[in-house]
Formats: sequence, structure tokens, C-alpha cells
Amino acid sequence: MWGAADSSPGRRFLPRVVVWIVLAYACSYAVRFLLMLDWNKGVYNHNPGACRKLKESVAGSGYFADVPEAQLIFLSSGYQKRYNQSFQSKIFVYSYLEIRLSTFGPREVAIDKNFDTGNFAPLGISAFYSKGRLTLYVVNDNQVNQTVEIFQYNRERNFLQHRKTISSNLFTSLSGIAVVGADRFFLTNVLLTRKGWTQAVEISVQTTFGSLLFFDGKKINVVEKGLMTPNGLAYDAKKSLLYMSQTLAESIKVFTVRQDLTLAKSTEIYLMTSPDQIFIDPNSGDLWIACHISMHRHLRHHWNPKKKAFTQILRVRIMDNGQTWVITEPYANDGLAISAASGVVMNNQSLILGSRLSRSIQCHVDNLDTA
Repeated sequence: MWGAADSSPGRRFLPRVVVWIVLAYACSYAVRFLLMLDWNKGVYNHNPGACRKLKESVAGSGYFADVPEAQLIFLSSGYQKRYNQSFQSKIFVYSYLEIRLSTFGPREVAIDKNFDTGNFAPLGISAFYSKGRLTLYVVNDNQVNQTVEIFQYNRERNFLQHRKTISSNLFTSLSGIAVVGADRFFLTNVLLTRKGWTQAVEISVQTTFGSLLFFDGKKINVVEKGLMTPNGLAYDAKKSLLYMSQTLAESIKVFTVRQDLTLAKSTEIYLMTSPDQIFIDPNSGDLWIACHISMHRHLRHHWNPKKKAFTQILRVRIMDNGQTWVITEPYANDGLAISAASGVVMNNQSLILGSRLSRSIQCHVDNLDTA
């Protein structure tokens, strides 16, 4: 009698509390998920000037490495290999002179025959130039094992000599790479897991399991974790600043790189759109950022490349010693000209856009001051 009278109200109340907590969490998740998909966002097509596509062979080139000292730009092409193993992964090079002459197409770079190009799917790409020697660092996103491949570039032969391979069990979902010294570079792990379905869960739940890694010449270390989809990286050697895009967080994190190559958090730039790769103008220090304004269209394009996705390019002009900035939108497209652009380079008033799964285009910027 005592037991029945004592337990009845409390035992009925506790399950109700649990149910309400679960429902509140489910509703919160549903709202966050719908906001992440950007169903409410559209795009108004506009160009900074005349645009045309690059050569047909330059397809699926979503990442760039600008080397001002050598006046060269490298493009990686290989993400499509994840969908079609017969797709030939390539590295292209585009000289500043060719851009000025509007040749509308970089040249393919020959790769060391002793290197296994069959398991090469280049993604993030960065370079280090010293004493006339150019070293290229490339994220290899093949289906078996992610690595960083290091090549020596021979300009006369337009040839990449493979030097070494860096691998680690910390590599789960590599994307961006930024070289800060000879065999010293930062890397982003976008997600914690490797398999497609687990990555889809991570994206839908919007986890903060991404990480920033650093290779010190001998080993890989985790320098920052608890990040939401860290993606593109860019290093400003003049200002010793490292920029990192967080795609789902819709922001750019800025770090100060100390002399010992450790990081100090500087600031965060919120964009209200999903950033991908970042290009730093070597003269002005402005950021040019490829963005995905509609995430549901971007994800649909990722799973089915035939579906078009919006492209958005932002220019961030850093002011007041990095404390304030002005954001403009020089380019936007509904996907017909270029779908889901992931990389951007600005050179000699030419805006070059690349996409992991679509064509690449080049636009002339008629008025750089108003872009």
C-alpha cells in the first residue's frame, strides 16, 4: 500500500520529463538542420566582366596553389576519381604570362612514372619556393588511404619528381593544406570519419569533430580540435596569418603564426554563407573566397554531379590592421556557367574559378576597385 501510493506520481512524472527533453532536442535539431540546408537562399547571376570556360581538359580542378615568386599557378584535378575510377587525375600549371595573354587553359604537368598515379586523387595543393626550387605538396584523397604527396617541380621539363609520401592514422577527411616552410605545413580534417554514410551523419548533426593538423617535418600533430567542418587553408607569409574556412559554421578563422610555427587565435570573420577555398591577394592581402550559398544544392551536387549548384565568390578587404573588414560579392551564378565552385584565384584582373566536379572558368574583372 505504501509502495503503490508513494511511487505512482513520481514514476509517471519522470518519463514525461524525459519525453519532453527528447522532443525539445529533436525540434532543435530539426530547426538547425533546416537552417543549414539554406532552403530560403537564392542567387542573382552577375559577373565582374566577360567570362568564358577554360579548355575542356581542365575539368574537376577545384584547388589552386599560387606561387608569386615563380609566377605560376598550379591546379589539382582528381576529385572526380571518387565517382569514376577511370577518371585521370592530373596536375595543371598556368603561368602569369599565359593568363595575361588569355590562353584560357593551363598546361598538364608530367608526373614521375615511378609514382602510382592510378591511386592518385589530388585535392588540396600548396607550394614552397626557395632559392629557385619549387616544391609542391598535394593532398591525395584516394579511396584506400589519404596521404600528402611531395613533389619537386622541374620548370624546364614541366615535370613533377616524386620526393616522399606523408601518411598518418590521423588523416580521416583531409581537404586544405597550407605550407609555412620547407616540409612544414598545416592540414584540415573536415570530419572525423572516412566512410560516406558516417560523414553524412556528421554533416546532418553538424558535429564539431573536425581538426587542424600540423606536420613539423617529422610527425603529424593535432593543433586545434573541436572545429565544425574546417576546410580551406591559406597562409599570408607577409603578415604571418593563417586563414581557415569552416564550411558549416559559415566563418573564416584567423590565426597568428608565431616564429616557432605555433598558433595564436586572432579573430573570426562571419560570412553568412558556406566558405570553401581561400585565396590571398599577395599585393593587397584581400581574401577571395569560393562559397556555397545554398548547402542543400551543394550536397545534392556532391552526391549527383549532374545536379547544378550555386556558385558565389566573396572578396573580403581587411582593414584597420585586421580588426575590421568589408565584404563584397564580385561573382554569383546559378550553376549553369560553373557549378559549386570550390577554388578561386585572382591574377592580373583575371578571376579564375575551379570546381571539384564541374568546369573551370576565367572572368575579366573590368573594375577591380568596385569588385
